[in-house]
Amino acid sequence: MNIIFITTLYPAFPNQSRMEMSYAVHYFAQEYAKQHEVTVIRLFPSYPSLFNAFGKARRAKKILQHEDKFDMDGVSVCRIPIRKYPKIDYFRQDVIEVSKRAIKCLGQDAAPDLVICDILNPSIYVGERISKHFKSKLVASLHNSDKFYLQKNKNRLKFMAIEDHIENIIFRSTVIETTFMKMYKGKKDATAFATVLFGIQDDDLLSEQEFLTKINKPMKEIVVACSLIELKKVNVLISAFSRISSNSDYILRVIGDGPEKMRLMELAVLAGCKDQVIFEGQKSREDVFRCMQNADVFAMVSSPETFGLVYVEAMAKGFITIGSRGEGIDGVIVDGLNGYLCSPDSVVELEQVLKKALQIDIQEKEAILSCARITASEMTYKKLAIELLNKVEIRG
Repeated sequence: MNIIFITTLYPAFPNQSRMEMSYAVHYFAQEYAKQHEVTVIRLFPSYPSLFNAFGKARRAKKILQHEDKFDMDGVSVCRIPIRKYPKIDYFRQDVIEVSKRAIKCLGQDAAPDLVICDILNPSIYVGERISKHFKSKLVASLHNSDKFYLQKNKNRLKFMAIEDHIENIIFRSTVIETTFMKMYKGKKDATAFATVLFGIQDDDLLSEQEFLTKINKPMKEIVVACSLIELKKVNVLISAFSRISSNSDYILRVIGDGPEKMRLMELAVLAGCKDQVIFEGQKSREDVFRCMQNADVFAMVSSPETFGLVYVEAMAKGFITIGSRGEGIDGVIVDGLNGYLCSPDSVVELEQVLKKALQIDIQEKEAILSCARITASEMTYKKLAIELLNKVEIRG
């Protein structure tokens, strides 16, 4: 099978830091590339120099904004810039032009069977033109940002105008599915829709011996690994931690970097827990796991959040995992069964959940970690990639 991914959610260059860009779509593409021909059209929003004062434009300028091709773990990637102005939708003419460039990149003789568009705007509109050109099956893969995008009437009307050309709609969390179906007024039947989550690599799962060691280890250290931006709500975690850290040897390890770092460091000082909060800075994926290996609890109450792959990785690594109630991980984490859920903005509730996790008895700990391990083992990319293709082929 010949599969095309079109997305803005993909590394823009080889070995881009996982703290800067999610690799979730890449792992699907990498899995498919083992048996199929796979090409990724990585759309790269390019902000005109006039807007260099804007943060997004400044960061984008650090990366080459010209068209380029590169290989990444056996996946052929074509990066194509598309003009973008802050707070203004992509222009139709730019979508048309980028579609032509993508077709040229793929080659007129290309024969893609499947075009998968992750993140609707502008991917699905570029994908519609490419799928029409090659007479391919078109799939829309919806993320958390799409939930908010479609809540605006003009965006929803724009999407519905091409809905007849979309064969399948895939949701990346049950929360996205629920929100979308409440808004949806189209004519597709149930076979057109499916929820397929993101997952983990096979080698992310702990060995049996490592798992037993985790069960018997005293509970002492909490960890969070994320970009230090407002929506990750690390401030809520630090505030909750400060309420349980006095007269204890508990440690909170914060892995990551971002614009909120200085404010978070100041918060740790003001909250009286600076000696027990360790800021590790940005790390490679391998170094993140090394920093995390001695931790016992993974806690992140981010909102909004599509899914949060790091939660599943934490479950696979034997952490008591705490996630956000009502966000993408809700339903994967079942409160009290394979982890805990907490309201994203409640310091008091998170304080209570942290206490519960750190003071858990060994029998309950073994039960929760065992369930978490089973959950994670069912969410490997190998299994999820097969599931996605099966959902699409049933419709076909």
